[in-house]
Amino acid sequence: MKEAKQAEEEVETMKETITALKTRLEEETKTLQGMKEVIRDSDEKISSSAVQKHKNLIEVILRQQKYKILESIKLHRYKPTMKTISVIEEELRKVENKCLSLLELSDLLSHEYPEAQLHIKLIRASLLPHTK
Repeated sequence: MKEAKQAEEEVETMKETITALKTRLEEETKTLQGMKEVIRDSDEKISSSAVQKHKNLIEVILRQQKYKILESIKLHRYKPTMKTISVIEEELRKVENKCLSLLELSDLLSHEYPEAQLHIKLIRASLLPHTK
């Protein structure tokens, strides 16, 4: 009898321990899910900040280049090419078409290789620094 009573007490103690462990496991699982969400959000913020930083850097570089060109014009070191406006517009259209082709290719690559999306976003930012 004593052994049976003692075994029942041990079983009850084990049940209580199991219940306490289940409760703790649920709480820790909720905490883990919360941390995963925070990490995911932080990764997204880091990615978008990296893209924005890259866009800003490209914009600064373009402004510096523009300043150098304008300074060259001001100091009469600029040698204009003998191209007509229509030829320049045609060349500009060709460059824009190439950029659009690269953007389409980057879309295909981002779908095919999702792990490379951050790098693809940086490349897109280089192609079109003034767009999102």
